[in-house]
Amino acid sequence: MKKKKRRKKLIIAGVVIAVLVLLVVMVINQSKKAVDNLYSTAVVTRGDMDIFYSFSGNTQLSEVKNVVSAQSWKLTQIHVKEGDKIKKGDILYTIDEEDYKLAVASAESAIETARLSLSSTQANMNQQISQAQGTLNQAKLSLEDAERTLQQTSSLFEAGLASEQSYNQAKTAYDLANEQYNTANSTYQSLRNTSNISVASAQAQVTQAQNSYDSLVKQIGDREVKAEVDGIVSKIYVDPDVKLNAGALIMDILDTDSVKAVVKVDEYDYSTMKVGNKVSVYIDALGMEKEGTVSSIDLQATAAAGMSYFNAEVEFEHDSSVLGGMTVEVKSLKDSTKDALLVSMNALQFDKQNQPYVQYKDEKGNLQIKYVTVGINDGFQAEILEGVNEGDVLYYIDNSLYEQLMQMQMGGN
Repeated sequence: MKKKKRRKKLIIAGVVIAVLVLLVVMVINQSKKAVDNLYSTAVVTRGDMDIFYSFSGNTQLSEVKNVVSAQSWKLTQIHVKEGDKIKKGDILYTIDEEDYKLAVASAESAIETARLSLSSTQANMNQQISQAQGTLNQAKLSLEDAERTLQQTSSLFEAGLASEQSYNQAKTAYDLANEQYNTANSTYQSLRNTSNISVASAQAQVTQAQNSYDSLVKQIGDREVKAEVDGIVSKIYVDPDVKLNAGALIMDILDTDSVKAVVKVDEYDYSTMKVGNKVSVYIDALGMEKEGTVSSIDLQATAAAGMSYFNAEVEFEHDSSVLGGMTVEVKSLKDSTKDALLVSMNALQFDKQNQPYVQYKDEKGNLQIKYVTVGINDGFQAEILEGVNEGDVLYYIDNSLYEQLMQMQMGGN
């Protein structure tokens, strides 16, 4: 009986031990599974990466066309108002009929006056040149005569047939004739140059008067002055039926063909924006991206809210849908890598010495670490220069899953 009881106890003990071992294995497996669930994977890929500096700002119409009064006149009607979008050729205002006729007549008279002045200048200069030419011809004859006399007297003097006094007189006469000839020639050449300049100036006045007339007629047409560019009427300075002086400012037109982007550049990024740099310009409201060029950047910073920034201007290809004041983002290339090994930044970890490493599984499925050399990164992916190969699977703890597990455990407790 004692042997049977002892045997029964041993069997029970064995069963209990087996159950305990099974429970331990289950707990270990569950714990390992729970730990494994904390890890996410990242695969090493190969690709390109571009990193940009980004600056925000707005579009701005870079050129203002000032419409001014070409003559002294009054306007009978203004056909636009401030804020109107206009097209090239749209009528801006109408000129008083009498003033219009007077302006055209005045422009025609200016042409006739300039032509008469040209004719007068040409005739006067021709007369002066002709007189100078006559004086020069006479001086040349006198010089030739004096030269022959000097040669003859010199020959006689050398032969002892003429006195030294006669020779000196002939020499003096020749020198005087030569001086007179040089003076006459200088006067003649100077008059020819002056004539060319005077006639050219008079001709330029004719051309200017003709151009003014053509410009006036083109501008006012049949009393109606039309827009020369597409744009927006930003300001009107005058009222109808008020006499204006020549050159009076009538209105301003923002030229929509000259739009640019103006962005704020942080003082620490100033060196990255240089005149001539190629950048991309993204217009938010239109979902449009354009290639641009940095055309200028302030030399003096603007301080606001405890920060300093510099305004940079970017010219880009015109598009009629882009208006002034639209929000833009300008990107300038900071760094770039091609055909590089790339991995998610989540997979990168750092030791106490701030050395980067990654985790992988060995042949037995155990987690191991290896140190890597890191290149550039864009905040989402990093370039790996050494330590991994394309296709490697890396492991990292997913913080969001870890937080969920901790919350579940705290809720269970």
